[in-house]
Amino acid sequence: MFVTSTAFILGLGLFLIRVYPLFIRIISRIGQRFWSPAQYVSLTNIGRSTTGRERFLMLFLVLTVSLGVFFANTARALNRNAEETVYYANGADIVLTEEWYSSKTEAAQKSAAPTNGAPQQAAEEPEEEDTATVVTYTEPVFERFEKLAGVSHTAKVFRRDGVTLKSSKMTVVKRSAKSDSKKREDYLDQNMNAKSANTDKNVQLMTIQPADFAEVINFEPRLLPTHINNYLEALAEYTPGVILSSSFRDYGLELGDTVECEWGANDPFDVTVLAFADYWPSLDPYAEAGDGSYMDFAVMNFDYVNVQTNMEPYQVWIDLEDDASVQDFYNSVEAAHIEVTGMTSAKQELIAKKNDPMLQGMNGALTLGFITIMIMCIIGFLIYWILSIKSRTLQFGILRAMGMKYREIIAMIVYEQILVSGVAILAAIFIGGITSELFVPLFQSVLDVSSRVPEFVVIPQRSDYLKLYAVIAAMLLVGFLVLGRLIGRINISKALKLGED
Repeated sequence: MFVTSTAFILGLGLFLIRVYPLFIRIISRIGQRFWSPAQYVSLTNIGRSTTGRERFLMLFLVLTVSLGVFFANTARALNRNAEETVYYANGADIVLTEEWYSSKTEAAQKSAAPTNGAPQQAAEEPEEEDTATVVTYTEPVFERFEKLAGVSHTAKVFRRDGVTLKSSKMTVVKRSAKSDSKKREDYLDQNMNAKSANTDKNVQLMTIQPADFAEVINFEPRLLPTHINNYLEALAEYTPGVILSSSFRDYGLELGDTVECEWGANDPFDVTVLAFADYWPSLDPYAEAGDGSYMDFAVMNFDYVNVQTNMEPYQVWIDLEDDASVQDFYNSVEAAHIEVTGMTSAKQELIAKKNDPMLQGMNGALTLGFITIMIMCIIGFLIYWILSIKSRTLQFGILRAMGMKYREIIAMIVYEQILVSGVAILAAIFIGGITSELFVPLFQSVLDVSSRVPEFVVIPQRSDYLKLYAVIAAMLLVGFLVLGRLIGRINISKALKLGED
């Protein structure tokens, strides 16, 4: 990919230096009545150059600066997508589940006998869950989590897979088990004439308290057509609503349709479709059911669902303060005697992700490549202009003899810098951006991110370009200082006297 991207940049650079002299000639001819002598000579030198020195410098700058932009965007994309993947999968800084006591737990404790004949059978019986059996849970005190170290906000989030959604307007195509790497859109289009039903039994359900949920989530706004807070506001204003995955739109549902929801021993209840979404925090649209087919998702109001169904254990999503220590949080959980059954930390997972040898090696190679290319750019820039000015000492004297003033000679050099170096650098930044858009996504094949959510994308950040501009500005500043000292040593005044003589 590096070879291909370099060849692409080189091709665009060759095209640029081929058409640029023609463009300069057109500009020179259009404004020949208005150009000053210094401007006219600069345009003429570049437009009619036979040595090709200016074009070589432009090609060199295009190649080096474009590769610098490409390397910067590649490193940013790799790190950004690694971070987005972790935060999307977790949803919040901390996701915690606690041990809940239930009627089943109490029954198991009472039925445990000290005899030698029955313990094994008694231990196995609770594993056979009957969907018709109603289990009563005792909710722990939720306020304890708000007092833990470093906690900024908390939210209740209930998750359950295998929920059934039913609607007479819905046509769910019977999909075969996934046997290859096709995306879910391919399965929605296949077997349209096959047996279908109005029920989807493989739905990921999430119930939330919208106001609290908005305070704890880590979610990239670009994943939805509008900000996620608009979805949450709609769910808060109309509690019997539901936000469905976009696949339900393909099943025939529309906004305002009523859907029946059911799972376990709970009675069915109705919800109204408020919106469709492709992505939602921690809900993977490519999650697979037991038969290998993709699972859809539904998001409902926690309080409304809690009234319609029996209370079940939920997750606690926690947003930590910016300067909070994860270790201090762990210690406070232990000190509060919270019986944790599961806990994930986005920050810890991100650290592990960035310590991946493949990612570290790629970042190191890109950083070293960027630094090396910028050094080459500075050296090449200086070598060209030093040789160019030294070889043109006699030309400066001839121009002075023709009547050009000293300051016009200096202005001519500045104009040439702008028309050659400045244009080449601007073109290089543009070419580097195009190359990044085309070739950086191909790194997903190297890092095996094709199945990750969210999708691998290239989003250049202004800070990266500002750093690049700073490096280029420093390069030009150093170049101008060196050229200034060189011009002073050459003593152009003597060359100009040559023209006077």
